[in-house]
Amino acid sequence: PGAITITKAGVFSENFITYTFVVTNTGSVTLNTVAFTDANLGLNNSAVTIPAGGLVPGASVSFNYAYTLTQANKDAGTVNNTASVTARDPDNNIITDDASVAVTVIKSPIAVNDASLTFLNQPKVIEILKNDDPGNSSFNMQSIEIVTQPAHGTIQVGNGVVTYTPNPNYSGPDEFTYRVKDLYGFYTNVATVTISISPNATFKIPTLFTPNGDGINDVFEIRGIEQFAQNELSIVNRWGNEVYRQKGYQNTWAGTGLNEGTYYYILRVLDTDGTNWTVYKGYVTLIRTFKK
Repeated sequence: PGAITITKAGVFSENFITYTFVVTNTGSVTLNTVAFTDANLGLNNSAVTIPAGGLVPGASVSFNYAYTLTQANKDAGTVNNTASVTARDPDNNIITDDASVAVTVIKSPIAVNDASLTFLNQPKVIEILKNDDPGNSSFNMQSIEIVTQPAHGTIQVGNGVVTYTPNPNYSGPDEFTYRVKDLYGFYTNVATVTISISPNATFKIPTLFTPNGDGINDVFEIRGIEQFAQNELSIVNRWGNEVYRQKGYQNTWAGTGLNEGTYYYILRVLDTDGTNWTVYKGYVTLIRTFKK
């Protein structure tokens, strides 16, 4: 009598599962036609290539198919699939077998909620991806999608960060939501960024200082910097060369040894709740005048 078996194995890699199928004639008669069905692969009674003269008893044929993962597959973390094989023996009897396999895949990238603090009329750069998990890929920095806009401010997205600008003179809470793709095109969940806009306008980064030894405006003084849990300051010149760096900056930089001109700062501060770093970027002009 005729008999047939199919085995199926799947290997996950990057954005694909590679399935290997082995069809074996386990009966005592030669099988001349063999068909294969796999719904995930979009195949229905697809002819299996067998040797000329048929698949003799004890003989096997193997073949591979690559399956491209979907967003639903990534969200679930597992792909379950069944394949079946059908043949007819010389007496025209239909013989079948099926095989199922579950393949674990790395789940979709994960976005984590953020909290941030800014001040009245003060834009805030928020590194929203810093605490997110890209899974087995990397994030596509250009794919950040703002799902819901903030009610009391505006958003600018660029190169993996978001700049939030509160509406003029608004203070209080605000929030927006976002999601982002990995390099394979899979989305994260939707995460929420909560922002507190403080009416306290004491935080201020100057655009000019005059280190001439007269005791007035001699250092780059960032007002209110002490209210943050931690800070890191970097100063670069117009060619992008770093000329000053300090963790825990305490308003001591006087531009010693530097020429007059415009410099650029990158200030990272850790919010008072200790959960979110925020980046402020801008310029400061160093001018020395004669002592009076």
